Amino acid sequence: MMVLIEQGDRDRHNEMVLGEVEKAAENCDVVVLAQGSMTVLLPLLTHIKTPVLSSPRMGIEYLKEVLGE
Repeated sequence: MMVLIEQGDRDRHNEMVLGEVEKAAENCDVVVLAQGSMTVLLPLLTHIKTPVLSSPRMGIEYLKEVLGE
């Protein structure tokens, strides 16, 4: 799927990832978006009842906590 981003087709990439996240949410207790390129999808995933976490966001929040900011 990253090939699509490299080719400039970010919309198709996001569409494919969104579909896969929706499928995974049906069978998982939690879904983690592990790549920064996926965080743009968070506003499009509010309809999913399964918790959707973003590891880049969580990492930044933890770093801010560690640095005391």
